[in-house]
Amino acid sequence: MVLPLLLPVLASLLPQPVFPAVKHPAPAFSVHPQKVEYLLGDTVGLTCSAPPARDQVSVFQYYSDMGWAVSARVSSGWKHTYNLNITEPRNAGSYSCNYYTSKNGRFIQSYESNHISIKVKDPPPEPTLSVDPPSGVVSEGHPLLITCTAPGNATQLRFHFYQDGAKIVPGDVGSEISTMEPRTSSMTVSELSIPQVDTNSTGEYTCRYEEKESGRWIMSTKSHAVTVTLKDPPPRPVLSMDPPSGVVNEGLPLLITCTAPGNASEWRFHFYKDGAKIVPGDAGSEISIKEPSTSSRNVSVLSIPRAGPNSAGEFTCGYEENVNGRWVPSPRSWLVNITVKDPLPLPLMSVDPPSGVVSKGVPLDITCKAPGDASEWRFHFYKDGAEIIPGNMGSEISTRESSTDSMMLTFPRAGPATTGEFSCGYEENVSGWWIPSPRSQAVNVTMKGEAAPKPTNSIKAISSLPIPLVAGCAGAVVGLVLLLVLIYLYNRKKKGSKWERRRRAQNDGFISSYSPMPLSMINPDTL
Repeated sequence: MVLPLLLPVLASLLPQPVFPAVKHPAPAFSVHPQKVEYLLGDTVGLTCSAPPARDQVSVFQYYSDMGWAVSARVSSGWKHTYNLNITEPRNAGSYSCNYYTSKNGRFIQSYESNHISIKVKDPPPEPTLSVDPPSGVVSEGHPLLITCTAPGNATQLRFHFYQDGAKIVPGDVGSEISTMEPRTSSMTVSELSIPQVDTNSTGEYTCRYEEKESGRWIMSTKSHAVTVTLKDPPPRPVLSMDPPSGVVNEGLPLLITCTAPGNASEWRFHFYKDGAKIVPGDAGSEISIKEPSTSSRNVSVLSIPRAGPNSAGEFTCGYEENVNGRWVPSPRSWLVNITVKDPLPLPLMSVDPPSGVVSKGVPLDITCKAPGDASEWRFHFYKDGAEIIPGNMGSEISTRESSTDSMMLTFPRAGPATTGEFSCGYEENVSGWWIPSPRSQAVNVTMKGEAAPKPTNSIKAISSLPIPLVAGCAGAVVGLVLLLVLIYLYNRKKKGSKWERRRRAQNDGFISSYSPMPLSMINPDTL
């Protein structure tokens, strides 16, 4: 019984509600153009018309049962149109509007307008995006191929690719990126080609396409995203050389070795000089690339048999590593500077006789002298361009050291075979390598008439006396010879008469002990 009595008291203690002002009449709502179904890309005009009232309309509001709403302030008039762009399927739904008036800072709302249903045709289905390599992990410098495939069999399509939400414009700003149809010539496929991937190529890729319908291009929804990441390049190779100093004498071999770290199953090596790739064997070059004696697959050697002026420069190398059938290039090695030392100086050649005119049968000596102060030399002699092998042109031809830095080629008896153009060269031992010098200046050796026999010592002495004395001595000698001849003839005649007398006595039967006496034992003084 207490509760009913308290109710009036409690009601008197509660605050009294404030009732809002009466709402304005509902506006008229219309859309144009009117279509049963709108396409993506269409623009729809939403018009809200308020009935005339004493107070000015300040705000028009538009609503959608999909949670969309927008307000538009106006300064005058009782009618307003809002242009709605149909950009996605979520723009479909039931639309309406209302308005507000303001007076003395108070806003009075109208009732909600009639509802109009806007239908949006579904866009073309989303395309399929794929990448090659399929993992999306690509090595720097390698190509990347992104393929966008539209479902269905539409005859007119336009494709668009996006990286991190931004549209890719193939060929823009000199880019090598391009779009093309695949080899199948399918109209529903387009490929985005990036010939050489770098850090700017990483990110999230998507694609869309447009399909032509009723004379208009209708955009599809975006494909699912594919993330492209950059694989770290293979490690930098190590370049070394022999000689290690990088200073090589002209004419000596030069070996440049490129070593790839890691344990890949297959490599391809490349060498570069002053930035240009070296092609072994090009233009008849003796340069070659070979594996070392260890047969290690991660090592390659560039061989230059004889270094020359063209061998000097900056050398680098690189390699490619086979990864799942793709050749992944490494960065280039640190550069190595090769310098070529000047060739050895010309040797000095001299001949004896110095004139180079030699008589037949007399000795010919050719001396080759090496300048400098090397510890070891090897000498070579040449005749008419061909090297002379001692013994080949005659068994008596020989070479001998005339000093530590020279050698002599000797022909004991000059003959027709010794005439011609002679030159010489030498090799100098530098750290175990024999470095050849250029050839000396050529010397021509010619032959004159046969020389007279060499005189004896007595004749030499006579020939050195004055002419009158020599003539007198010669006459005395001739007279002495004639006297000896006369004595010999006289003794022979006298001996003959004695021999006759003895023969006659013997024939007469007398015994005689006489025996013939040699002429040399006869003393002419006893005759």
